[in-house]
Amino acid sequence: MIEKILERQFLKKFNKFKQNVINYESTHPENIEEEIECSNYDEIEPYINKLISNFLFKNIYAKIICKNLSKIINYSYNHFWLNRNIINKQKDFSKNFYEAMINYRKPKRTLSIIYNEAGPLIHNNNSVKEMFEKKEFIDHILNLRLKPDQYEKYINNISEEKQKYFIDKSIEMKVPIPHNAYSINYYKGNNYNYIQERILDIIKYDNCFSIKTFCKDPKTLNEINNILDQSPDIVFKSIKEITDYFLKRQEFIKNGYIKKKEIDTTNINYIIEQLLKEIIKYDNTPPSEIDYTYGGYSIVFMTNTKVLKIGDTRETEKFPDNPYIVKPLIRRTISNNNDESYFIEVTEKVQTLNNGEISEDDIYQLYKNLRDLGIVWTDTEAKNMGKLIKDNIIHWDKTLSDESTKQNFDGKRGDFVLKKGDFVLLDADYLFKVGDNNILYPNGSRAKEFEERYKKEKEINKDDNNENYLKNESKKQKTI
Repeated sequence: MIEKILERQFLKKFNKFKQNVINYESTHPENIEEEIECSNYDEIEPYINKLISNFLFKNIYAKIICKNLSKIINYSYNHFWLNRNIINKQKDFSKNFYEAMINYRKPKRTLSIIYNEAGPLIHNNNSVKEMFEKKEFIDHILNLRLKPDQYEKYINNISEEKQKYFIDKSIEMKVPIPHNAYSINYYKGNNYNYIQERILDIIKYDNCFSIKTFCKDPKTLNEINNILDQSPDIVFKSIKEITDYFLKRQEFIKNGYIKKKEIDTTNINYIIEQLLKEIIKYDNTPPSEIDYTYGGYSIVFMTNTKVLKIGDTRETEKFPDNPYIVKPLIRRTISNNNDESYFIEVTEKVQTLNNGEISEDDIYQLYKNLRDLGIVWTDTEAKNMGKLIKDNIIHWDKTLSDESTKQNFDGKRGDFVLKKGDFVLLDADYLFKVGDNNILYPNGSRAKEFEERYKKEKEINKDDNNENYLKNESKKQKTI
């Protein structure tokens, strides 16, 4: 009798919390991992902890919680209470927990709850651990089509035999699984080598850049490249995946969340694909040799001779064209179909150098050269410099399909051309005209220190010029 009364009271309170969650979620956006940004808002976890600390009725409350586990897990943001023995030792807990995870309303968080928040439970309770190694659960989580890194904790916690099933099933369902530099630590027994053996099947649906990094056999890598050159759509599909993820990541960095409305990247992806297709045709780059890298605020695709960079709009979108930046073929702002703006730039590839290969004097000399043209460079870091592989001119003699090849420059200063081997500025941002009111200085900038050095040098040169002038005048007077 007392159990029924306590359960009615519990469900009444829970339903109130549930409605609060629904109301909260309707007005708060979700982030990139489909996690509502309100973990500190959770009313359910403290309520559960209070109930199972009740001296008289804690065992009854634990039984009620176990009975209603699926409901509670769905609307609780924190699930560390699952590790409390008084709850997970209840009869039918394993079965109820399993069913709750199968039906969890935010499927992208399923494995995070099991292996992060409920990690101690999984490690200490074999019956629960075995539940989540069942083939039907493997089929279920592969059907969720999570990002590869979201499967890492899972494959690290299942047996070698179940890993083998997981690999075979993922290939059958064409679901990408973990294959980064650390993957060798996740796979047990011969499973890492087994993935290498199946890699020619995986390349046809997985991200080709990741797979090429994962592949250890040169002969197999050549076969992969042949596949990509014969089916370049695989490469451009991977480029689209990389771009989409980057744009979502950037929105999350800027706003702290991803809008519920899906980001439409159709326009940006079309421009990138068309440009890259024209560039590789022009400079004779096989599709398999396109490469990419991430920066803090941009993503860069590279061919044999060109670099295509897309990223956040620049701090200085317009500044005077000058000889000390890599001459851009394209430099402009583009928008996705949700009116989010990004900056795109196509330049010649240059030689990048390690920090130790660029001295402080090299950095200062570039600052000084720009300053002599009335331009202030404030992002004074070695990583923003490189050496020219060719003379600094635009090496292109055709019209691109992207007709907006405007450069977004504010005039031009300096009419000479830097030569092969000269230092040049790679990242043409944080460039300001002398006298601008809003000059920005990023963290770590040495521009103010360089400016003092520059002015002192100018004063010394001015004094030397005055002294030479006076000497010449004195000689003239003696001659007279």
